Amino acid sequence: FGNKYNTLKEHRHPKHKWVDDWSPKRLINWADTIGCSVKKLIEAILQKAEHPEQAFKVCLGILSLKKVYGSIRLDSACRYALLYDLYSFKGIKNILKSNADKLQAEQLNLFESGLPDHKNIRGKKYYK
Repeated sequence: FGNKYNTLKEHRHPKHKWVDDWSPKRLINWADTIGCSVKKLIEAILQKAEHPEQAFKVCLGILSLKKVYGSIRLDSACRYALLYDLYSFKGIKNILKSNADKLQAEQLNLFESGLPDHKNIRGKKYYK
């Protein structure tokens, strides 16, 4: 077989047998219980892999971050990652460690709440 991927279960190395217990659907369902953005990110990672099994370890790593950071933060970090095309475990972990997900959430809240009243802020009516 050389350096090619082997998908026959009976030819799989004993250290890689854990893959037999997982499927893309199972990972996506788990991600969906955490949050919408987590699900979208896991789907994207699985889709980008030539063989879904190649992405299982990354997906499991990302999903395990819920234990440390909780569902809300993980979903927020995945939303951030999707915006910037980051599809790695390390990327998601760095977003969470640096609190970039919190900063983005704060910025979104400011944006959605509108501009504060201030004499130096003219607003859209000024430009009509």
